[in-house]
Amino acid sequence: MLSGLVLGFIDPRFSHFLMNYLETALIFMLLLIFLKIDLLEIIESMKNLRQMFFISFMTLLVVPILIYFALGLFAPTLAIGMLLLTAMPSGIGAPALADLLKGNVELSMSLTIFTSFLAPLSVPLLFFLLAGEQVLIDPLKLFEKLAILVFLPMIVSQILKRFVPTLIEQTIPYYSGINVLVFFFFVYATIGSQRHLLLEDPLSIIWQLLIMYLVYLFLHISGYWIGYRKAPEDRISIVLSNAYQNNGMAIVLAAAFFDPAILILMILSEFPWNTMPAMYAWFLKRKQRVKT
Repeated sequence: MLSGLVLGFIDPRFSHFLMNYLETALIFMLLLIFLKIDLLEIIESMKNLRQMFFISFMTLLVVPILIYFALGLFAPTLAIGMLLLTAMPSGIGAPALADLLKGNVELSMSLTIFTSFLAPLSVPLLFFLLAGEQVLIDPLKLFEKLAILVFLPMIVSQILKRFVPTLIEQTIPYYSGINVLVFFFFVYATIGSQRHLLLEDPLSIIWQLLIMYLVYLFLHISGYWIGYRKAPEDRISIVLSNAYQNNGMAIVLAAAFFDPAILILMILSEFPWNTMPAMYAWFLKRKQRVKT
């Protein structure tokens, strides 16, 4: 991420060309991720549907609505951007974070898949109800785009697993490295294409980053209360599911449907997404020490 950020600022000459392939890059990254997991096994593990619907309802609808109205009082553009970001399904990276922080990995993966299934319906609904007058978006086109981003790599991964399982088993060790490289170009393209706007008003960027860190802090706190009565490992996974959305998907949607100001906000989300897990890990260790 950092190398993509730096190169995007230093030499953005290829960024506008690569912006044309953001959607393809995200679909490819998700395809490699879905190839690494047993999707049918995860779906079968979703035994407590009431719990899954409750957590998804809170993370996909209630929390984004609260953030939207709170920010809308003084920063309408920021409110729209945070609505888009917080309405995204849980990021594929959330289960990996759950594993590192000793959360319930199975629950985290189940929430990622479950919220991904629901997002093509919940995201257009939110924008239709809350921001229809401020953002001219066709809800059906937004649904179509989300459905392609979520379901196309999911379906293709299952077909490939069925017909070329040996090839997938042999190449799985390389998928993470390939995704890191693709993500580098992803960040480079988005930063480079908006470099002039980022340098135009650095104080505004700093202010937006501060607000974004506060939003991510709220996402951690609200996730804690959503899972308040759950076991500690389940609560960790719920916090991560609520706080670490699929911001790559948000970047693609921002590039397709929104103005550059919203796209910049989605790019800036990379900073808290990549730094706050360490803060949350410190909080969990400190809490454990207090208990012992």
